[in-house]
Amino acid sequence: MYAQLKTISGKVLDDQRMPLPGVIVKANGSINVTAITNKDGNYSLQIPEVVKTLTFSYLSYTSQIISVAGKSVINVTLKESVTQLEEVIAVGYGTQTKANLTGAVSSVSVKEVEGRALTSADQILQGKISGVTIVQNSGRPGDDNSEIRIRGVSSIDNNNDPLVIINGVQGNINDVNPNDIESVSVLKDAASAAIYGSRASAGVIIIETKKGVTGKGLQVEYNVTGSMVNATRLPNTVDSYTYASLLNEARANVALAPIYNASQLELFKNQTDPNFPNTNWYDVYYKKAYMQNHYLSLRGGEKNYKFSNSVGYKDQEGILAGTSSKRLSYNSNLNGSFVKNKIRINLGLVGYSEKGKELISPTSTALAEISGSLPTAFIQSIDTLTGDPNLYSYPGRFLGAMNLGGGIENKLNSLNSRASIEIEPVKGLIGKILLSNNKLKTDYVNFTPRFYTSGSYEETAINLRESSLEKRNSQSDLNTFLATLEYTLKKNKHDFKFLGAHERLEMIYSYDAGSVKNLSSNQPIFNYGDPTSPFLSSAANETATASFFGRVNFSYAGKYLLELNMRRDGSSRFADGRKWGNFPSVSAGWRISEEGFFKGLQKDVYLKIRGSWGRLGNQNIFTQYAFAD
Repeated sequence: MYAQLKTISGKVLDDQRMPLPGVIVKANGSINVTAITNKDGNYSLQIPEVVKTLTFSYLSYTSQIISVAGKSVINVTLKESVTQLEEVIAVGYGTQTKANLTGAVSSVSVKEVEGRALTSADQILQGKISGVTIVQNSGRPGDDNSEIRIRGVSSIDNNNDPLVIINGVQGNINDVNPNDIESVSVLKDAASAAIYGSRASAGVIIIETKKGVTGKGLQVEYNVTGSMVNATRLPNTVDSYTYASLLNEARANVALAPIYNASQLELFKNQTDPNFPNTNWYDVYYKKAYMQNHYLSLRGGEKNYKFSNSVGYKDQEGILAGTSSKRLSYNSNLNGSFVKNKIRINLGLVGYSEKGKELISPTSTALAEISGSLPTAFIQSIDTLTGDPNLYSYPGRFLGAMNLGGGIENKLNSLNSRASIEIEPVKGLIGKILLSNNKLKTDYVNFTPRFYTSGSYEETAINLRESSLEKRNSQSDLNTFLATLEYTLKKNKHDFKFLGAHERLEMIYSYDAGSVKNLSSNQPIFNYGDPTSPFLSSAANETATASFFGRVNFSYAGKYLLELNMRRDGSSRFADGRKWGNFPSVSAGWRISEEGFFKGLQKDVYLKIRGSWGRLGNQNIFTQYAFAD
């Protein structure tokens, strides 16, 4: 049975009333019907009666959705949209249009990754920006341990992680929920990153989160995703009979007596006696895992204020038994303006609370041991001394500890609070002060309960696994003070922008750890430990950075571009006489496509030549007090 078709035809023009060839005309709905306008802008397509609207789309033009109800001829005029060249993107301590950039800066909008189930912010950059490589070094829930490199490695034995700026404040790329991100910019060369001086040797990632909107009422968004995860491929293992047979053969080759006799080999083969198991440890420890991700946001505003509030919750199981992660994240922004928009304030909170669980050994260690476990070993058996089913084989000790409440629990709590005020006393002159505190607390507990293990049934020795308890906690505070003064001047074909600023960063860090052994009860309480076994450790440090920097941007007729940067950084990490460093940069560009002799070429062709030079430093060395080492 075929649906009745009707023909829709028409013509598509631009805002100059000229025909637009190559416009895509698509029937909306589950029907895949499209047409493309010819050189005269004409099109024709047949659609079923169920189709209600058509979408007209063309590069650099605003798409339109038109109803087909009662129409057989639809003529459309498309208007030019803001092109990618006119897009405003975040750069160091400001914004610029993409067309006027003279440094190596790339950006990604959240619209480019719509439809992808994102669990961490670094996934937004994967495969989107040239020169940026992201390698996932772990599949542990809540921590993919991604390694981000911008244009390769910048240091042999020091920090190679890029500086991350979130809403103008230094942070970690995973501090923010990916659903809260509006755009991400990457400063890839020395000229664009020199404005960050001694912190930018590995490049800079600038993240802007979503803000409130005005004139659209209250906007409510709720997203939920669910997924099931399974190991894509696991090694094929030999069964216990094959292993035992080959072990006997290997021993015979070096004139040693066999471990298993013929009757024992037969028991391994027939699997009629639980004392002669066939254990596939991958089946024991690996399982299907489930993940759910919820996100709720409320955004809105009126003429003099805008707000954005969101909360996210992620519950992720690991495919390895005993591993999981739960994370609650939140983001809040409030913008207000006063005195005819001459005074503007911004208040913001970004944070999360996360709890991750592992087995009694780190996941990487557990995986390595599971891969080498023997198929002849049992999982769990009866303790011949007590008659209780609490005897585990050595490879099964991770399960034994987990069943008795043991394992690693890692809690992280992060809160970034910031407040800023902007004053624009005269047009083009803007002063800004920003204060921020970025707090991170970690609590780590590794509890190994007491229980018994044995290798295989023929081993008469039963080993007591020593109980232990280790706790570690740390707290770091990053305090930021930033004062900037910016002036924009336009005169005839000359465009100037001046920036002068002062920034102070203060990092305060403390760490405490303690451990005990031989607990009298299987409870993670220090008082139950052997009083002769405690071990205590503690550390603390403070560092500070003071900076003065400025930037000058010049453009003539939108064709000839120049940018100058200078930053002077002072760091407490270094000795007197070596605390301060200067980090200049210069870049220039020529937009050839804006020249008169280029106008006769294809309209959408864009050509720019640019060159740059810059100097960066690296204060992120492994020691906090290099001058004292």
